[in-house]
Amino acid sequence: MNDKEFQELLESYEKVVATGSNAYFDADDMLDIIDWYMEEERDADAYGAIRYAKHLHPNNDDIKLSEVRLRIYQGQYEIATSLITGYETKNIPEANLLACDILLHNASKCTDPALGDELVQAVEKGYEHALRQVDGDPGYYSSIISQHSREEMYELANGWISRALKLYPNYPAILDSAALCYALQGRSREAIDMANRLIDCDPYNARSWGILGDILHDFGDFTQSLEAYDYVKAIRPDERLSEQNMGDCHFALGHYDEAYHLYQSALAHYENSNIFPPPIEVDFIKSKVEICKIRLKEKQK
Repeated sequence: MNDKEFQELLESYEKVVATGSNAYFDADDMLDIIDWYMEEERDADAYGAIRYAKHLHPNNDDIKLSEVRLRIYQGQYEIATSLITGYETKNIPEANLLACDILLHNASKCTDPALGDELVQAVEKGYEHALRQVDGDPGYYSSIISQHSREEMYELANGWISRALKLYPNYPAILDSAALCYALQGRSREAIDMANRLIDCDPYNARSWGILGDILHDFGDFTQSLEAYDYVKAIRPDERLSEQNMGDCHFALGHYDEAYHLYQSALAHYENSNIFPPPIEVDFIKSKVEICKIRLKEKQK
């Protein structure tokens, strides 16, 4: 399915939801919609799509497992564990992968070093088994790297990155997860290199430019970060997730008028799209808005 076809599918689904009507969508289409909402961090919409999909396809394992994946992304491991219970006997690759993600989290929180090491070894064997089941699907490598990053197990994550890049040097999802993993480690050069390689795979992918912009923002290169975000806006004018970081960049560069409007837009977007950032983050944005007001008044004097 190309981008135009997916946008038509998404618009059709969202029209059905907005009007409260009923329509049939096949399982693969619903999975594409769920994945897109998750990538856009529209978690409330992702849960809504999962509920709709489960109503249409109550026995579809992939749809059920998509909720497990979303719960893991949100750090809701107890719920994820309860949802995946019973899949052990089915030996489904995706279920095995997600079970390993949960076990890796438990290993990272284990206070007994010896037991923790045993759990990690068991998890790594589990990941190997899941990979064999799917003949080394590159998407699985990306998922494994991402879970190790979430648990801050960077040494293991780096091993998976090296292995994945040798096998699939230009696979976008691997470059994506590697860029974010390196950024979390403070390895700016490698993170930026991965982001640029990701862009080379598809220069018209807004997410790729957004990742580069986020990395440059986090490492304090505000001018180049804004240049990357300009590409995001050129490709997807309606994109809103980058607005807070864009505001930060303009604020750091003393562009208080631009920062003020971007912060206000980010707050409105959070409120209108069911995205709920932590209250401390909202308070941070509001404080920046007030500082912008003060700076703009000072300029007028």
